Amino acid sequence: MLVSHRHQFIYTKTFKTASTSVEIYFEDACLPQGRGAVDRHRIAETVSAAGIVGRRGAGGPSAPWYNHMPASLIRERLGDEIWRRYFKFCVIRNPFEKLVSQYWFSMPVARKAAMAVWPQQAIQRDFATWLMAGAAGVLDRDLYFIDGSVCVDFFIRHESLLEGIEEVCRKVGLPFAPDNLGHYKSEPHPVGMPTAAYYDHAGMAIVENLFDWELAHFGYALGPDGPSAS
Repeated sequence: MLVSHRHQFIYTKTFKTASTSVEIYFEDACLPQGRGAVDRHRIAETVSAAGIVGRRGAGGPSAPWYNHMPASLIRERLGDEIWRRYFKFCVIRNPFEKLVSQYWFSMPVARKAAMAVWPQQAIQRDFATWLMAGAAGVLDRDLYFIDGSVCVDFFIRHESLLEGIEEVCRKVGLPFAPDNLGHYKSEPHPVGMPTAAYYDHAGMAIVENLFDWELAHFGYALGPDGPSAS
């Protein structure tokens, strides 16, 4: 998560949405001038007069400010006045695609390598089992909802990431520099299955039930050729 006092914005960090890449892109605006962003995944919490960079990496809330911090807690610690005044944004992604990404991301390295030679039907069965137990853990609505309502001002859509970043830059008074967008934690899947191939009817029902608001609000769907958005 990020807070910039110079540019008066707050970034809440969602799951499996290129959120680390976006966070590092905007990080420099939250640090003392001349220090520069830290171009790596894991960093310590940094708090200064310029802003806040939450602790980034594994381990959960071991610092007052940390990645994937609920919006309600950010508001509580910043105070209502700053929360209300600052521009708040995050990244959103088609839930069907997001869950496949999390499935592979959470896979032990050795098992992922072994699965590279599995038949598609075996991966479909394994994903269906994982989905029943793991899908709810990927629901991160508390990062952009407070008390049942949307609490951010803007969503960067994962499928049009650069356009969304450009719009945020315009709103907060930063130059848009697309070449500065890095790629972190974006290892390719070991198999080339299209996203639609992972889901049976039961799996689709799980996603539609959990992510009903996201699907309806953003027009996300799962078509025969994979995820889509209106």
